[in-house]
Amino acid sequence: MKKFFILSVCAAIIGLLLYMTYRIGPLFSFYLFPPSVQEYVRHAVLLMDQHGIYSNTATWDSIRQETLEAAKVARTYEETHDILEKALKVVGGKHSFLSVASKSVEGEDMTMQSPVVRLDDDGILYVMLPQFTGSPKQGDEYATKAYELIRQHKENIKGVIIDLRHNTGGDMGPMITAISPFLPDGEFISWGIKGRKIPVVLEKGKAIGGGTPISISEPFKVEDKPIAILQDSLTCSSGEIVLLAFRGLPHTRTFGTHSGGYCSSNMSYHLYDGTIMQLTNGKDVARTGEEFCEYPIAPDEECNDADEKAKEWLESIIRE
Repeated sequence: MKKFFILSVCAAIIGLLLYMTYRIGPLFSFYLFPPSVQEYVRHAVLLMDQHGIYSNTATWDSIRQETLEAAKVARTYEETHDILEKALKVVGGKHSFLSVASKSVEGEDMTMQSPVVRLDDDGILYVMLPQFTGSPKQGDEYATKAYELIRQHKENIKGVIIDLRHNTGGDMGPMITAISPFLPDGEFISWGIKGRKIPVVLEKGKAIGGGTPISISEPFKVEDKPIAILQDSLTCSSGEIVLLAFRGLPHTRTFGTHSGGYCSSNMSYHLYDGTIMQLTNGKDVARTGEEFCEYPIAPDEECNDADEKAKEWLESIIRE
């Protein structure tokens, strides 16, 4: 009798664990069995409920129900993608989107545009930071190349231009490491997520708390040099994070046109079929305490000839 009781308890516990795994596992991209199409959508909606930046709004309450209703007639996962895309734009805003699984091999290197670093005869260092969405190996290459070129010129730098035009974002870690010689260590931005403030810190050239952290040897700083930053409407997402990393620092000025207005933190959630939900869960908070989300960042000096205006400003500071 006692043995039967123990076996019954063990079976009950195993059954409960299997049920909990079945119900909760999908929230962590773990599935015991392929979900039905309706369960697939329900799991996605639950993630939106828990993490979406606008999940506590009446509009989302309405769209949430519409999403679940629309999914009832879907026969395949693929048929629900447009439904989920619409829901994401409501619960997460314009920075949220659905990324359908590609046929490329996971971890495969992507084409990478490298940063450009040069020192002009007048002592002004020009750094062009492009977007970055490559592999961790490429991220290390992206950051290290720019970092070491800056190191080569550090003794002769009188002023700096950081060009973020057309930088549509991607992985912020390599970008921050690349220009870390010009940023003080410590918190440079934070995520404002549902009433909490989560800091992102620069430590010895490595961004901790956001993006892929890149380790470098022999960290160094280039201090007390004027820095001009160029921006345009294609400066978005992680490009805007780099822009905000300099906000509030002395001897720094921005030139160009308004940025794209994608100043928010995204989390990636993998659905059963390999589709990825990029869901906005928080705002970018600058070191000044200013919060940014879906509105463009205005430059200090709005102009169409940002290169010339930036150089004029730097030269005026250098002459002082």
